[in-house]
Amino acid sequence: MGIGRALMQTAERWLKERGAPKIQLMVRNENLQTQSFYRALGYELQDVVTIGRRLD
Repeated sequence: MGIGRALMQTAERWLKERGAPKIQLMVRNENLQTQSFYRALGYELQDVVTIGRRLD
């Protein structure tokens, strides 16, 4: 249906109009469907490390 693509295009345009230089997303390694979605939109994997800790 293209709803996700349309939402992302709107979000990107909104951020660009406000001077945001970059968009970074956090997607879990095992979430291949979401990774595929963002790659189809032109997003690329980046060599970064995210460190976190659960407090439950």
